Amino acid sequence: MDNRNGFSLLRLIVLIACAAIALVIIFIVLNPAKRIRLNRNSRRTADVTAILQATQAYRSEQGTLPPGIDTDTASVQMIGRNPGDCGAITCQGHRLPASDCAIRNLDESLQPYLQNMPMDPKSGSESDTRYFINRDAQQAVTVGACNAESEDPSDASPPPVIEVTQ
Repeated sequence: MDNRNGFSLLRLIVLIACAAIALVIIFIVLNPAKRIRLNRNSRRTADVTAILQATQAYRSEQGTLPPGIDTDTASVQMIGRNPGDCGAITCQGHRLPASDCAIRNLDESLQPYLQNMPMDPKSGSESDTRYFINRDAQQAVTVGACNAESEDPSDASPPPVIEVTQ
């Protein structure tokens, strides 16, 4: 009689199969890609809120909005140093002016109220933060994110709107 201790090949295969099934279940439950998209959208919401609060602090102290924010209520301006050709820039659900579609140097105006100009966590840069700002006829300011992400990219539903108005 052979009394060897340890796993037989069959036991080892069963153990590996059980571990694989457990990992698949954990992966499905946690859905890391969805969590990453939700975290980026949370960051976008925090960023646009910070930009709006800094803009309002500037208005309170200076008595006016930072220079460069246009009065065209039908379009939004991109925040960034040089986002490029206005015709090539897209911002979900918004229209940009054909020319002068960016508000440059907003980071310099808001520097006393905001350490660094936030940038979209996925695709933002100093040239094009992927955030926009707009002012309406009543002087209300809206700051928003252009690249909000859907929870499930395979779903046909539109991504959430990330905008804050004050």
